[in-house]
Amino acid sequence: MNPRDISSNDYELDELDQRIAIMKAKREEIVKERENLLPNGLDKVMSAEQRKESRKRRVPTIEKDNTYIELQKLLQDQNSSTMEEEKEIEAFLSNEERSRLKKVKKSRRVYDDDVKKLAAELANKYSKKKVADVTNISISNIKRWKSNANKGKTSSKRGKRVKYPDLEKELITWLKEQRLQKTIFL
Repeated sequence: MNPRDISSNDYELDELDQRIAIMKAKREEIVKERENLLPNGLDKVMSAEQRKESRKRRVPTIEKDNTYIELQKLLQDQNSSTMEEEKEIEAFLSNEERSRLKKVKKSRRVYDDDVKKLAAELANKYSKKKVADVTNISISNIKRWKSNANKGKTSSKRGKRVKYPDLEKELITWLKEQRLQKTIFL
């Protein structure tokens, strides 16, 4: 290297050192102004990650919601009771009848009024899609339940009413007895 090149490099380094000193002085002034404007340590400089976190929209999670927890309990109870009923029925069926029963596709599901109300409440707090995904209830049901709840409608009972419930129970027990004795073939 030439002595001229070395001296020009030294000159450039001196210039950079002066600029750095000026920038440090400006930074100190800004920090002092911040301390005056934002007392109590609120002027703490955040890292890039902390800034991203503070900008994120804080969306509460549905899993921690009490309504969701209550709804899950109701759905589990409802599922377990229907499973028990199905097992009771299957106990009295022959193998052929069981195979026919399994081939039948269940297309609809009946939900209690409590489940509908809780799902509508959750749909008011969170998106309908999120509620549908988490609870495995179709979104169309949730939409309908939400609009009915907002209008103040209650769900009507479906299906044919039993005119003589005592006679119906008696008939069921008689059928069970006959199947156990294998005197009746249905």
